[in-house]
Amino acid sequence: MITAKVGVLVQGLAPGLSSEALGLLNEWVMPGPAAAKVERQKGAESESELTAGVLTKLTREAERARNQT
Repeated sequence: MITAKVGVLVQGLAPGLSSEALGLLNEWVMPGPAAAKVERQKGAESESELTAGVLTKLTREAERARNQT
């Protein structure tokens, strides 16, 4: 909880500095793009067995019921 208060204080006092710091942290922590697939895809083209679960099935059924496909 104290960490959040410090973050809000820093963001309020120096928004540019906090943005730069978070951007650098993001570049350092997050992995780079996968080498296997570098071409751009639409969201529907990137589905896999992992993403085609129960919730996705329910969403697809609701889309069809409301003619949104």
